[in-house]
Amino acid sequence: MANHHHTMNTALIMLIVALFVGGIMFFWQANVRNDLKESVNMLSDELMRTQEERADSQSHVQSIEQERKDVEETQKNIEEQLAQAKEKLLHTQWALAMKEKGIDDAFLYNEQTKQFFFVDEEGIHMYDPEKDIQFKDSDEIDVDGFTTVIYVSEDRRVMLVGSEGAQIVFTLLESKEIVDECSAYWSRDELYSIDMAVEEYESILYLPPRELVVKEKRLLMECEDNE
Repeated sequence: MANHHHTMNTALIMLIVALFVGGIMFFWQANVRNDLKESVNMLSDELMRTQEERADSQSHVQSIEQERKDVEETQKNIEEQLAQAKEKLLHTQWALAMKEKGIDDAFLYNEQTKQFFFVDEEGIHMYDPEKDIQFKDSDEIDVDGFTTVIYVSEDRRVMLVGSEGAQIVFTLLESKEIVDECSAYWSRDELYSIDMAVEEYESILYLPPRELVVKEKRLLMECEDNE
């Protein structure tokens, strides 16, 4: 009987201990779980804040990059407008310079080399703005700062016929020969050309397009009929 009471007491004590330990473990796990939940919530909030800051940073970077591109585009447009204005000024100054020399329209401009060519009775001449110190200093063209590329003798003179691409087409007239709207230009027997795009200028015989010759001959026949 005593052994039975002893066994019951022992079992009861073990049950109480188990309940006590279990309760402690339950409250400990509950606290740990709450701490973990709080940590997870804090980390989630931190992650969201970091993602928002990253998005804001990327947006700021994109904004700065767009501003940089806009500034570069604006600068490019200004540079292009400035270059166009300078070229217009050059052409205006050149036209005025030619008028001073009595040459109204017998000049050509080579887009590739940025050089002017003009024709007078003495030959064909080339003007290079890059070599004109006076123009660089004051925007005033040195009307005598040109290079003669084709000379003619005193008993001949040069007449500009036209141009084809970078080719200057011209012919040689007798010094006293008179030409008018009923004179032959493209249908002449001897036409010459020089290439404005090369450094060494040489005149060569020029064969005009057949349609220009046919058109001019038709006009010449009309002139004869009207005489």
